[in-house]
Parts: sequence; structure tokens; C-alpha cells
Amino acid sequence: MSRSTSLSTAIAHHTASAEAVDHGEPSGCPSDEGGTRSRQDRGMPAPERAAVAEYVRERRELFGPEFVPGRLRPEAEARALLDAKAGRMSKDDAAALGAACNRHQRGSVQMRNRFSPAFFGGWLNVVTADLDLFNRRVEELWQGSEEDALALLDQVCKTPSTFPGAGRVLPTMLLYLRDPERFPVWITATATGLAVLDGGRVIGQQSALPGYREFAERVATLRAEHGLAAQEVDAVLARAQQHFAKQDPPSPPRSAASGATTSGAPGPEAAMEISEAVAPEDLDEWIELLSDPRKRQMVFYGPPGTGKTWVARRLADHLAGHSSRVTTVQFHPAYSYEDFVEGLRPEVGRGATAGQFSYVVRPGVFRQACDAARADRDHTHVVLVDEMNRADLAAAFGELLVLLEYRDELSVRLPYSQDDFSVPSNLVLLATMNTADRSLALVDFALRRRFHTVEVRPDRGVLEHHVAGQPADARALVLDLFDLVQDAVGRDAPGAPGHSFWMAPDTSAAGLARVWRYQLRPYLQEHWFERPEQLVALEERVERLLGEQS
Repeated sequence: MSRSTSLSTAIAHHTASAEAVDHGEPSGCPSDEGGTRSRQDRGMPAPERAAVAEYVRERRELFGPEFVPGRLRPEAEARALLDAKAGRMSKDDAAALGAACNRHQRGSVQMRNRFSPAFFGGWLNVVTADLDLFNRRVEELWQGSEEDALALLDQVCKTPSTFPGAGRVLPTMLLYLRDPERFPVWITATATGLAVLDGGRVIGQQSALPGYREFAERVATLRAEHGLAAQEVDAVLARAQQHFAKQDPPSPPRSAASGATTSGAPGPEAAMEISEAVAPEDLDEWIELLSDPRKRQMVFYGPPGTGKTWVARRLADHLAGHSSRVTTVQFHPAYSYEDFVEGLRPEVGRGATAGQFSYVVRPGVFRQACDAARADRDHTHVVLVDEMNRADLAAAFGELLVLLEYRDELSVRLPYSQDDFSVPSNLVLLATMNTADRSLALVDFALRRRFHTVEVRPDRGVLEHHVAGQPADARALVLDLFDLVQDAVGRDAPGAPGHSFWMAPDTSAAGLARVWRYQLRPYLQEHWFERPEQLVALEERVERLLGEQS
């Protein structure tokens, strides 16, 4: 399947969005009592109060005057829907509830990613899979007594199967809708952000109801200190760790016995970044496509500078939940099967065999990743191949072509080790491909049909967001130069330079002249190797445009 994605609703969200994300919760976290206390329980040094106040001011300035009103309106819609249908919702009603929970406003722009991927798409499919159970739990949380609702939250935290897929985000969202002044939304990103701002511990789901009470008390204190409205809390907390980057991020919960992470869900930063970088509907569709057991491969292709690797890396982190489960490799013309799967490597003996020369079988990058995934079936592992089409793909992949399609069903005997080898079902293969180097149509069809393909194009909307805070003249110059080059090359041309060429720190006429001279012109000189007159004509127009603004 091939899909084109607009990065104006993708990379632009990285700067435009400020929302918390919670895509599942740990289901087997260790108890807070006993054993060694993790860094999550020890807390972190808090920033100065003045620094926090300045950060809050920046958040309010980003969202503008509609920060609170733009959240109050959809919250009122959610309450009205719950009052009318709690306990007897259809899946469409549940989707409408989720949409209301996710909708908010930044300036004049309507957005729908306040808590996504929660309350959306794949998450919603899981939580409503047993619609009768969903309705019973929602009714208990919305219409039951406060004590009963809190008791259910406690039970869900301790035994997630009580409300499969809901985590703590849905119970605390409904509590928040019941009384925003007393019940904040408790998710990984808000818990982490609170710890950054007040220096306390990161309160994990394993803390259950006592942890939520502590979280709510600390949020109330922070609100009182900085005059925060209830509707501002999640947006302020969710970005705190990224803003105060000098604070070390807390490690994910680990099993005391094995040291392995206890959840396959994305960590807070990975989930936050991919949700802010990719439109929720695109993210949800990609995840759904990659859930096909026979096609867990996806390639992002497009011209240079469109953000293919940026998006693929964040999708990999999101799927794997932790960077330790992501293996990245860059293909090049000399990259071979021996590097990727397995091959013979020379080895010089030591000790009694010192000076003797022999060849030994060494596993390649992909085989090592498969072995790691096979030994860790509870988590998704990802291999990311950057610039995939720079290598001889048929030679590098070898028998992987059939193994990728028949995961865990078919094995082959490897040529060097003679070991039986298969690709585990919990391994995802992502790749990027530069269409300026080689057209997708030239890639071996047997390989291409095994990948979902996502086209990433130059996107003016990304630049519009990037320069939104600059003076009108500066904004116009960047966008005019972008339009000038895109029109000359052809907006649909495989080699049209991507928007990141224009996202330079200095967007003055002098700064853009340097971008043209040292980046765009050399690139277009190669692109128009057989048509130099087109570069000459464009250069005259570029110099005229920049000269008028210098």
C-alpha cells in the first residue's frame, strides 16, 4: 500500500503542539515497597520558581487567548455526551467522546491531539473491543459515587485486565470531567513533567490510588503557585521535561529480576514526539498497517530534506518503546548480505594460536536484531535502514524476502553458519529511501511489494509553521524563495528539494543567500547536470529576490 503524508500536519506539530500522550500503561510494574528504589522514586532537582513561571508564560503565549476556552468547549461536549449515553454507548459514540477529549485550540487553529494516541483510532479499538465491558466501566466511572470511581481506578492500575487498554488515562480523564478542579489527568507525560517542575518523584501507575492522590495534591500545589487553570495543566506538564532539558529523564520502570522494561508501551518522550510529529490519523494508520503479520515493513520515500529519517526514527522509538530496542543501520554501495545477515570475518588467534589466521562466522546487524526480538517476545523491536536504496537490495536481503512475509512460519538454513533462521513476528523493519538517488520504481519488485510505502513530499506548511513567529517580511522571503525553487524544479519532481533546506537558523536575506550558495545550488547543479541553463535562469531570479531584501 502506498500513502503520501503531508508534513504540515506532521513535522509542523513538533513545534505547534504541546500535548500529553499516553499510549498504554505498564502492566507488570514492580511494587513501590521493597527492593531498591528507582530514580523515579528519588525525584529530581526542581528549577527555580521564576524559571517555571517563565515557562508557563511561554506556554500560554504559544496557545494564545483560546488556550482555556478552546478546551472548555469540547470538554462540555464530552460531559453532555456522557450524561446522555454513559452505559449505552455505541462505538461511534465512543469515538465522538474520544474526539471531544482530544480537541483543543492553538490560536485560531483547531487541533485534535491533546492526548493522542489515546482516545483515537487503534487505542479506541482496543478499549471498546468488549463494548459491554466498556459501557459498564464508563458508567461506573461517570455515574457511580466518587469513592467507587476512585476504587475502580485503583483496581485498573493494579489489574489492567479490569478495563483492557484503558490504562490510567481513561479513568482519570472521566474523573477530570467530573471535577477538573480536583482530579487532574494522570498519564506518563504529566507525571514526568510534574516531577521536573516540583522536584518530586515520578509517580507511576504501579502506585495506584495512593499515587494518584499524591499526584493530585502536588498538581494542586503547582496550580496555586503559578495560577494555572485546570485546563492548562496537561499542556504545561507534558512539555516540561523537554523544556528543562538539563534534567535527566527518568528511566523506564524495570523488573528487579531481569532488568528488562516492564511495558511494551512507548515511553513518554517517544510517544510525545511521534504524536506531535505525525497527524494522529496518519500515525494510527501506519500502526494498523504494521500490525499485519505478513507485512511488518514500511519505507518512507521522497526527495532530500523532507524529514523521512526524522519521522522514521521517531516512529521506531514509538513502536519499540525504548531506544535499546531500535537498531539503526545506513546502507551504502558496499553494504552486503555479510554485513546485514551473516558472513565470514577474518580473525587472528591469541594464546596458543597466536599469529594464526582464520575465518569465523559473524552474525550481521539484522540477525542480531532478530535474535534480540526472539528472546524478548513481550516487546516490539525495530530495525531502521536509512538510505535503503543505496545498496544492492536483492543481494543484501537475500532469503529475507520470503522470511519477512512468513514470519515465525518459515525458516531457511543460512549459508555460512548452517543455522535455521526465521524472522520473529515482533520485529518491525522501517526504511527510508531518497528518490533523488534512485526511483522507487527501480527497486526490485519482489522486495518493494513486501513494504508499505509512504511518500514524504516537500511541504510549504512546515515552513509556514517554522517562520510563524518571525516578522512578516522575513516570513514572506523564506516562503517566496521556497515557491520560486519548487516551481522551477517542479513540485511533483522526484528531486524537488525538501523544506528542511529552508529551515536555517538565519532566515535573513544574507542567511538565505548562504543556503542557496552552499546547499541548494550544489544540489540543483547535480540535479540539472544535463540542463545547466535551467540553473542559470533560476539563479538569476534567486539573486534578484534576495537582492531586493538585502
